[in-house]
Amino acid sequence: MDDVITLCFPAKTDYIKPIRLAVSGIISNFDIDLEQLENVKTCVQEACTMLICSQTCNVFHVTISVGERTVTLSVDGSKTEKIENCKGCMSFNTEMSKMLINAMCRDVRFIDRDGALSKIVFSIDI
Repeated sequence: MDDVITLCFPAKTDYIKPIRLAVSGIISNFDIDLEQLENVKTCVQEACTMLICSQTCNVFHVTISVGERTVTLSVDGSKTEKIENCKGCMSFNTEMSKMLINAMCRDVRFIDRDGALSKIVFSIDI
C-alpha cells in the first residue's frame, strides 16, 4: 500500500522555499540519492512557479505518493485562471520549466483547466 502525504500552502512565492524544504524532508526518508532529491526540489519549485505565473492561483496542494519503487508528486493549484498581465514574473519561461521537469522526472503530465495550467504530476524511481 502506498503512503500518501498532502501539503497545502498559500499560492505565493514566499511559500515556495518552505514547500521545497517540506518535500525534501519527506522524500529524504526513502532510499533516494542526493541528485534525485535535488531534482525533485527543483521540479517542485518550477511547478509552483508555473502555477502562479500568468494566472491566478489560491492554494498549492502538493501530494506525495510513495510506492515501493516510485515516488509520484502532484502540484495542484486551486482556482487557477489565466490572466493577461502577470506581476513579478519577470522573464519566467513556462516552456523552459516544462522541458526541465521532463528532463529530470518521468511520467510527466501538465494538466490544463479552462485555458490555465492547473496541475503538474511527475514521478521518480527510488
